[in-house]
Amino acid sequence: MQGVKLDIRQMDNMDRVFAELTRAIESVAWLERGPCGHLPDYRYSRCYHYDESKHSHHDLNADLVPALRAGGVAVENFEVGDGDTRTYAYIEQYPNLYVTLVDLGSVVDVKLSLEGEGYWGQKSGPDGAYALVDLGTAARDAAWALLFRAGYRIPDLQRAEQTCARALQPHQYCLELGMSSREFAAAIAERYFSGPKDEFWKRYATGAFTYRGELWATPPDPNDPPEVRSLPPNYVMSYRQNGSVDTYAIEDNVAYKSMRLTFGYTPHGAGGTLLVSAAMR
Repeated sequence: MQGVKLDIRQMDNMDRVFAELTRAIESVAWLERGPCGHLPDYRYSRCYHYDESKHSHHDLNADLVPALRAGGVAVENFEVGDGDTRTYAYIEQYPNLYVTLVDLGSVVDVKLSLEGEGYWGQKSGPDGAYALVDLGTAARDAAWALLFRAGYRIPDLQRAEQTCARALQPHQYCLELGMSSREFAAAIAERYFSGPKDEFWKRYATGAFTYRGELWATPPDPNDPPEVRSLPPNYVMSYRQNGSVDTYAIEDNVAYKSMRLTFGYTPHGAGGTLLVSAAMR
């Protein structure tokens, strides 16, 4: 992040700044990019995972902080606070651009925001719009978040990504997995179906269903005000079996409020191909 100062009001330039920041972070060999739990659809947000049995915030101070400083980021050491370990930083060329790094224990959450405005593209307030990730990144990160819950880890996903030979469109992402259709369905149910699992399998056996459910919330109370009763469910899932292909169309109103994700799983041999597509709603 040295040299000509860019106009970060333009997305292309902001992308370049973010790419340089993430390159500095990724120069630390034991940090690996993984899924984010908070604001995964924000364009200037990224999460890095590490083995907590081998590393801690002391290693972040020893390795990550110098790497960031060498890249032109003014950053303090990570300090343990109430609930998390974090540091605040800014890019010396862009003093109105804040870098927030939070160590959640095995995950470092990185976000950029603008002084007085919040997330890039957001005018004001926590509920305002902000710049979204591109569709291909959304497809990738949604797939990784799903499969993390199923026991996959970063090296597994990297190998699965490299072995997929499909020609992809920019909004698509592909993995070769060692799962049966039923095992993949179980992963989908764990992530997006909040009801009893025997109910999921009954619906799955029909070959097609639509489910509107909430993972952590009970159905709206009829005595709630209209604005509460009209809130969308956390997840809407439409499943359809087409020959050997299982297709799940997901509206994730928690993580990807502006997008629709489609997971298509085609079994073959001892595993199967997962094709994920993302589209704006």
